[in-house]
Amino acid sequence: MTASFHASVTILLVAAVVLLAFVAANLLARLLRLETRMVAGGRDIFAALVGKKVPLEWVDSGAQATRVLLLSEDCPACRLVASEAWASATNGHRTTLAWRGRGADVEIVPKQNGVRVVHDASDIFDELGVRVTPLELWVNDKADVVAARPAMVSGRSQRAARRAVDS
Repeated sequence: MTASFHASVTILLVAAVVLLAFVAANLLARLLRLETRMVAGGRDIFAALVGKKVPLEWVDSGAQATRVLLLSEDCPACRLVASEAWASATNGHRTTLAWRGRGADVEIVPKQNGVRVVHDASDIFDELGVRVTPLELWVNDKADVVAARPAMVSGRSQRAARRAVDS
């Protein structure tokens, strides 16, 4: 009787482990499909901005490309992106900082590096359908968006922000 009991328990445990393995494999497959859809959807969101226009006064005449940073005043990452834009010229390209809201709380020392600031550009954000910031657009001399992606903050700025938060 004990031998059959042990055999029954072993069979039940093996069946439970196999069932658990199938459940885990199914969950992993679902997660991978969801991530794939989200990544593809994210690309579609930014690709939808390509070909749209920004105001011509945001574009530097004669420049091959202008970098336009769309920023929100209540976004901590936007403040870091704005500070970095002021701190360094973008490989000789002109940069326009367009703020949703006033955006004046950012402590920036103006430099002669071709950075233009546009305050309260909420109507342009709405026209473009931008809901997520910071967003980086590259615009040609005709004010057409040729590329769009989330604006990145350098590792140096991230470390400085962490130190400021920790202290």
